[in-house]
Amino acid sequence: MGKERLSLAVIVSLLFIALFADLSWIHLIPDVVRAMPKFLISTSVYLLLFPAVPIIYGWITKNEIGATLAGVLPIIGVFILLNFYLSPPNLERMVVVIAYGGRLSIIAGSAGYFASKRMIPVAILLPILLGVLWLCIFATGIH
Repeated sequence: MGKERLSLAVIVSLLFIALFADLSWIHLIPDVVRAMPKFLISTSVYLLLFPAVPIIYGWITKNEIGATLAGVLPIIGVFILLNFYLSPPNLERMVVVIAYGGRLSIIAGSAGYFASKRMIPVAILLPILLGVLWLCIFATGIH
């Protein structure tokens, strides 16, 4: 039973990364099209999913390890994917990407972990606050 629960978290994480990989061609779209509200809304929703997926997964399954994995794996996977996709492999850049993604992963994983505990009111407020912190740290990395 334990392996099945962890494999579900890994599958959810891989599907999330695959969804992003499918959208990775977006930088080829002209700037005029990118300014359209539909593009902005879909990008915003996708970014909000990063902290929301582990919170929802943890709350539904009550699986601490799975919820932590659901928060850590998609972020690291997408950041490594972007690092190789947008620029040639560079060790210095890779360290910066992993450090930035690592902070976001720790926060998202923690949010999923605390959501899986379901301790009222901690299980409600703490994951939401960690999700807001995730968005704030993400915004500091936008250049």
